[in-house]
Amino acid sequence: MSTINALPIEKTRIEIFEQIWDLVYKKYPLFKERDVDWFDIKNKYSGRIIGIDSYDRLYRCIDDMLLELKDPHTRILSSPWFKPMIYPFLVMAINDDCYISHILAESSELAPGMKILSVNGILIEDLKRTICNKFLFSSKNMQTVAFVNELMGGDLGDSVEIEATDGQNVVVGRLAKQDIGVITGVNLDSDDSLSNDYKREILKPCLVKIFDHGVGYIKILSFRYEGVVKTFKAALEQCRKASSLIIDVRGNHGGLIAETVRIASIFTPRNKIIGYRLAKQGEREKILVEPERDIDHDFRRIMLLCDESTMSSSEFIFLNALKGVDERIKLVGRQTAGLAHEATIYTLFDGTKLQITTFKYLTPEGRVMEEAGILPDLEVLNSVVLITKQEDAQLDRAIELCRN
Repeated sequence: MSTINALPIEKTRIEIFEQIWDLVYKKYPLFKERDVDWFDIKNKYSGRIIGIDSYDRLYRCIDDMLLELKDPHTRILSSPWFKPMIYPFLVMAINDDCYISHILAESSELAPGMKILSVNGILIEDLKRTICNKFLFSSKNMQTVAFVNELMGGDLGDSVEIEATDGQNVVVGRLAKQDIGVITGVNLDSDDSLSNDYKREILKPCLVKIFDHGVGYIKILSFRYEGVVKTFKAALEQCRKASSLIIDVRGNHGGLIAETVRIASIFTPRNKIIGYRLAKQGEREKILVEPERDIDHDFRRIMLLCDESTMSSSEFIFLNALKGVDERIKLVGRQTAGLAHEATIYTLFDGTKLQITTFKYLTPEGRVMEEAGILPDLEVLNSVVLITKQEDAQLDRAIELCRN
């Protein structure tokens, strides 16, 4: 981890605390909707920072304060004072159960596809209830996302004891927390540790495939990059001879509003007002999706894949813009996360990244968007075979619908 030249924490902790509190007070637009008294929160936490002896503890205390907003978008994203550590396994939530999807440890009794029964002797249902009470997100899907993240990298100790089953046998494995860089083999402190080719590959916003019977497939990994529209159009060109198209935004956490609107405009046959975005202080800004006339396509069917990890602008703008506008377009998968607002990232003096919700989204009628998520036209559940055999029931159903 890089060394930071900073004043002793005793000289800065109150100033940092008050600056962050004040920034949230000026920018955050949902105090009323979430029934939060930010002044009461300040009084609650101002005493807690007295005696804090490190920047690490200070930012973790501030992050706890931000959790009082019950807002997944408002939090400390990263800090050079935090050493990025995770338990060496990946978890996937499938139909309200948690399964191990990858094991990153060199040796373990645990294996991909196993259902997690308990952690450190605590039943998984009880642990989930405790963690969800900590986050208090209104969206059930966002609670699940937070729970999975806590399982992989939360404050559960230097190591965790995982009890899991493959359906027949029950095994117990212990996994010690490790530096992300050690697990991935990437030096996270060095800008030169990632080659340009590797950077381009991991930042590629779209993937494309052509399945049998003329079914094109484009996976939009993220709307966060300014080049996503150009990349998507290139992928669309590769699918030009396909008779039907699948666009997969599962796990897409949104990104740039303008880029999301531009891709949605390729497929909408008519103007559609999605709603409005509104800062705490400012005019309502209309979000309008208009057909893009320069792109010519004639797909017989267009299937949009979504799931409980489809978030923010990917659900509110992209899916909302296309749902119900054309009988050829159908949403397939599971109800989305319900994270219908927009955040801004601020960089503090020491490189710490602070994310704050700065815009709320309104319906065309002017109501604040509820955090329920978007229901697909056809709900399809995946199962653990997605992990064990790479069989994707949602994608298979979309392909079937395209072929028929």
